[in-house]
Amino acid sequence: MTGDPNQTVYLNIGWGTNFEPGAGVDVEVTSCPLPACYSGGAYMYAPDGGDGVASLMAVLGPAGTSGTAQYKVTYSSEIYPNGVDYGSFSITWISRNRSVSVTPGSEPVTMGAGTTGTQLFTVKNTGGESGIFNLTVTGCGAVVTSCSLSRSVMTLAPGISDTTRLSYKAGSLGSPATKVWVTAQLQGSYTVTASGNVIVNMGTVAVTPVGGATRQGQPGVADSVTFT
Repeated sequence: MTGDPNQTVYLNIGWGTNFEPGAGVDVEVTSCPLPACYSGGAYMYAPDGGDGVASLMAVLGPAGTSGTAQYKVTYSSEIYPNGVDYGSFSITWISRNRSVSVTPGSEPVTMGAGTTGTQLFTVKNTGGESGIFNLTVTGCGAVVTSCSLSRSVMTLAPGISDTTRLSYKAGSLGSPATKVWVTAQLQGSYTVTASGNVIVNMGTVAVTPVGGATRQGQPGVADSVTFT
């Protein structure tokens, strides 16, 4: 059974034994080398006879890892009220080698109030499978505004990286430092994801005129420009 890294995966298994009326099957986890293994809803009564079904669940480990869990099955019925050993089985749960990184992880910058800035982010497919990654921005709107990415989708082969540029506008004078996040997420997966951010600090001093001033001077004549 395969899934993405750190994902919770489910598997239904059944027994075509045509249980006698009032019979049931209980599945117990006896060994679990994974972060977690469960047997939810595994006990099933068949009041009119029929087949048994168990729902198994496991939390997978990091990318590219695997683990074989062991399970014990107990059968009970009106004839065997205390249950009998119905055998055991194992399932190998495999975490697919899919992962991604985004850099810089955290980059502080200081901007003049109301000015625009950009930050280059690198997205790398650190897994062993090709994938399409969606890029999104969060943390923008309250203080830092006008956020956009030069690219919002990337197709990356294993080990390959590419860049996207975040553009934004700093907040007003004295606004609190704000983190703006860029997140890459593999299409079709909610666990293969990574984020980087830029910490935008707004200056506490304003200087005017912004961008400098142009004056027509005369040779040998003193002149001055006032900044506040």
